[in-house]
Amino acid sequence: MDKMKHTASPSLAATMREEARRRTRAKRLWAGTGTLLLLWANLGWALTRPEEHFLAPTLISVTGDMGNWFAFNGIVLFLALCWTGSRNPWLERSFGLDAMLLFHRRLAMVVVAFFAGHALFRSWSISMSMGMVYDLSLLYRMRLSEWALTLGRVVYFAMLGCAVLAYVGQAMQKLSFRQWKPPHLLFYVLFPAGMVHGLLWGDDMGTHPLVDLWWTLMLLFVVDCALRLHYVRRHRPGLRWRLDAMYREADHTVTAVLTPATAAARTSDLAARWPGQFAVLRVPDLAGMNEPHPFTLSGAAVAGTMPVQCTIKEAGDFTRAFLQLAPGTQVLVEGPYGKFLHDVWQHKKLALLAGGVGVTPFLSLLRSMDAAGEHLPTVLLWSNRTRADVFAVGELVELCRRLPLTVVHCLSRETQEFVARSLAQQGTHWQAGRLDTATVARWLHGDEGCYACGPEPWLASVLRSLQHAHGIHPRHVRREHFFW
Repeated sequence: MDKMKHTASPSLAATMREEARRRTRAKRLWAGTGTLLLLWANLGWALTRPEEHFLAPTLISVTGDMGNWFAFNGIVLFLALCWTGSRNPWLERSFGLDAMLLFHRRLAMVVVAFFAGHALFRSWSISMSMGMVYDLSLLYRMRLSEWALTLGRVVYFAMLGCAVLAYVGQAMQKLSFRQWKPPHLLFYVLFPAGMVHGLLWGDDMGTHPLVDLWWTLMLLFVVDCALRLHYVRRHRPGLRWRLDAMYREADHTVTAVLTPATAAARTSDLAARWPGQFAVLRVPDLAGMNEPHPFTLSGAAVAGTMPVQCTIKEAGDFTRAFLQLAPGTQVLVEGPYGKFLHDVWQHKKLALLAGGVGVTPFLSLLRSMDAAGEHLPTVLLWSNRTRADVFAVGELVELCRRLPLTVVHCLSRETQEFVARSLAQQGTHWQAGRLDTATVARWLHGDEGCYACGPEPWLASVLRSLQHAHGIHPRHVRREHFFW
């Protein structure tokens, strides 16, 4: 068995190092592509301005040109919005789905603002050319006789409505997934509709080099749609899994064991997952459970290993209902996603900081290291409220014996007397209080590769502690966000 582990161990480290290098190259390529498209849009804007607009600008020409500038940059950003919101597999392999969706949410507000700028400045310029200060009807007037312009107004108000619904549904949690998601799919119609508006109504979109940009963006949009359709059709048979078992880890926390329900599922991408990745789960056959929810794949990520495990904590209606599912229930499992721990092997030592169930990607990493027989000196600082919230205690003790691992349990709602009675075992330590600056200073040296996962308020506190204790800037701490 030791010989098998020794043979397999370089494979985990080597393949993850190569994956980290590939992702870094791909990220640079995507960043360069986006920058090139924006430069193209701005160069096209500058080249298509009449010379007198630069030599003798007027308020009419300046406001009109500003409106066009917002439009040309807006369509590039709109395309990026579509690519990041479609779970595009090319982008996901480079940035991770969680980072994509977080960027998508932030970018949506920028896109809405850019097209608002386009409408406001263009309307202002047109109003002044008609001898008016500002004709507000230009913002909302709907006339079939000027249908190309009307199309642009419809696109903007529909975009604004979709963005508001998504914000109310996701950020404010006031709408269910079924209420805000279907209108959100209108973006796949709004982008080409907006592009048609720009080509037919704009006085310069039909000239070079902007017309070349127009066709390039439309081609990239079609490619994005084709990739999404191909992904759905190819992976649909592999999505069906069966809930094989569910065992309790701690109060309100269970681990679900999922086995393939189809032949396609047995050869799906989940068989080649990386430590720390997550899957998106749905239960389509039960009312109210068809909304996608992400859960970390907490088991060892060794190529071909089945079944898969997800550790789930009760934190809402979906998880509460999921914990009541009976073995044999069909579950749709999409993934694996994320790149949280893909670059751990570039470090000589690791510091893993977990808040509550945020420990699950780290458990996956430690289990994978143990299964592969390769390891790095690691300190796991795990914050929980009480002893009852802690799970996998015995397994972590065993891992401390086999790996160069130190585990520190920080219990914020337990007394020092209670912790003193807790049995200290090899590599495992207990302490009362929060995971604060003093804890970080005591257990870490500051030269570790730092990874943190937990609720957002807790994460902000931990980042401050790392900076105060060892001067580690937040941008040097890789984080997994609880935002979905």
